[in-house]
Amino acid sequence: MHILYLTHDLSDPTTAKRLAMLQAGGAKVHVAGFARSAPPPTIAGCPATDFGRTYNGRFLQRILSVRRTLRRLRQHRTLFASADLILARNLEMLAIAERGWQHFAPKHARVVYEVLDIHRLLLREDIIGKRIRALEAKLVRSCVAAIVTSSPAFIREYFDKRTALQRPFILVENKVFHAQGLLTPKPAPRREGPPWRIGWFGAIRCQKSLDILCEVANANPGLLEVVIRGRIAHDQFRGFQAQVDATPWVSYLGPYRNPEQLEEIYHDVHFSWAIDMFEEGQNSTWLLPNRIYEGGLYGTVPITASGVETSALTATLGIGHTLAEPKAESLKQFLSALTPAAYQILANAVAAVPPATWQFSQADCAALVGQFAALSPPPPSLASIGPALVVIPCLNEAAHIATVLAQLVEESRNIPMRIVVADGGSTDGTVEIVQIWNKQYPQLITYLNNPKRLQSAAVNLAVETYGADADFLIRLDAHASYPPDFCQRILEDAIATNADSVTCSILTVGKGGFQDAVAAAQNSILGNGGSSHRAAMREGRWVDHAHHALMRIAAFRAVNGYDEAFTHNEDGELDARLGKAGYRIWLTAKTLHTYYPRATPSALFKQYRNYGKGRVRNLLKHRARPRLRQMVPVAVMPAILLLVFAPYTSLAAVPFLLWAGICLGYGLLLGWRERRVTIALSGVAAMLMHAAWSLGFWEGLFRYGRKRA
Repeated sequence: MHILYLTHDLSDPTTAKRLAMLQAGGAKVHVAGFARSAPPPTIAGCPATDFGRTYNGRFLQRILSVRRTLRRLRQHRTLFASADLILARNLEMLAIAERGWQHFAPKHARVVYEVLDIHRLLLREDIIGKRIRALEAKLVRSCVAAIVTSSPAFIREYFDKRTALQRPFILVENKVFHAQGLLTPKPAPRREGPPWRIGWFGAIRCQKSLDILCEVANANPGLLEVVIRGRIAHDQFRGFQAQVDATPWVSYLGPYRNPEQLEEIYHDVHFSWAIDMFEEGQNSTWLLPNRIYEGGLYGTVPITASGVETSALTATLGIGHTLAEPKAESLKQFLSALTPAAYQILANAVAAVPPATWQFSQADCAALVGQFAALSPPPPSLASIGPALVVIPCLNEAAHIATVLAQLVEESRNIPMRIVVADGGSTDGTVEIVQIWNKQYPQLITYLNNPKRLQSAAVNLAVETYGADADFLIRLDAHASYPPDFCQRILEDAIATNADSVTCSILTVGKGGFQDAVAAAQNSILGNGGSSHRAAMREGRWVDHAHHALMRIAAFRAVNGYDEAFTHNEDGELDARLGKAGYRIWLTAKTLHTYYPRATPSALFKQYRNYGKGRVRNLLKHRARPRLRQMVPVAVMPAILLLVFAPYTSLAAVPFLLWAGICLGYGLLLGWRERRVTIALSGVAAMLMHAAWSLGFWEGLFRYGRKRA
């Protein structure tokens, strides 16, 4: 199981603890989130993605950071693409999880909301609190399959009483986790008190606790010694370090490594301070802090306050001391009356609690991951889907069609499919070849006449005629070659990602002469502008558009298939409608196909002129802007036309000469690298492609732009 853990603070020790637990349960984990201090590139062995710096208490800055991340979330889409489960800690991360789940995650993925604190803003009864709770409810209803929390009181006092959210709850207490398994610490001899050493460890954020401890220590020298260790929330104190420095018998010894130093720090104190009045009557009343479990495991007696969830737990276990009121006088009275014998009775009670009470075991971690896995239905297998509808639009492809059909016949032994060759009126013998194959494989291969002659019409007609029993549409080109397992690979990726459309990369290959130059140009940035599907990739990713390979027939029909008014760029136009309708397009890294480009300058020019017309028509239809890599060739035709003025001013020739120099120079560089003269002509081929595309773009702009006006 692949889990994406979204955390509010990558540098928080509890983040590393949760990651270790998930891995111990058998999950593969990637962590991403904000950080209060510089995070390492990996946390608990998991790769970490940093969304940026946030700060304690600065809510506006944190809100703006979330908004910025939401705007840029497409940059992180691969994080979501491979996730089976997204675990979002706190409300701010739930907002990011919801957006990523909606747009980039596979459909079988589930979102789990982790709530380890109930922030005070959620508990306000004014308009701010109501709106934040409404936002939380909206996000939970939109995407959350279950809620993880660390205290029963959070469920009882907040979710049951203050929200109407009906979701399964998974209780994951803040117990100690050691990767090596359950520990049975040996009892540690502690020196007799007084002074009684009180350890206040972990997240240090309570000014009232500091005031009580400092007051008792200052007024009663030798009665107690306070040792503070952990992460200090300085924004919650009037001046933490100054107050500690001014108080004898109180010291701050810095942060500690969890769990490596837990035994050392807890064996050095008599009591653990388990009182938190940071949000008195609310979150602090309901939580079960880490220190209650850490201190219990290492035999430290907890000091709690009456009427809170922590004291309810210690009362159930029969351990610790509960102050009737969390005040300095109550603490002073307890410690002043305490004898070594009385302390030993308290310590023995803690030691009698089974160590497993305080710890997460490997089995507990596996059970947790198992609960997460149970939230998602298992993805379907290839064996569970119906036959795929494979459509090959073609026109005069006698030189290639038999090769493609022979390969598909072989692959059909492993993948159930129906092959439809939709011919647009071939006159070179293509139809006769297809009919021969049809006679040999009548249940597998079908010839379909395409009277409209267009590829878009061919696929639409094939789906309308033969798509009733198919879940997937696979579109292949006759003028190309494919790996022997091409269909299997894209079907596997469709099932694994739950993508509505699976696209693939293209490798262009020439067979000598000018075709080699065209192939080199189309494979380079000079000819493709860095298009995502013009290069092999290590990892698949979500895209807006790429070369069509597979589509779910339900999605294809939902957007009414290809627009048959488009002679070219019909795939880009369909992808635009798929995206607007909420369907997702996956660019696979598992396979690609080989394309054979036009072999003559005239055929190449005609093809790219049509590409330019199709692109501008698509932009006009969807009111979209061309991308930067498309804007550059748009300027080519104006640069050529400026040559008319070159006899009058040499500046008019500068744009053309700059463009030509880049193309020809880059082509020569490619030829020198490959040591082939034909490749050196790739710059000429690129110029031809640019000029034709630019001409078609401007022609289409004037033609279709006037109609739109």
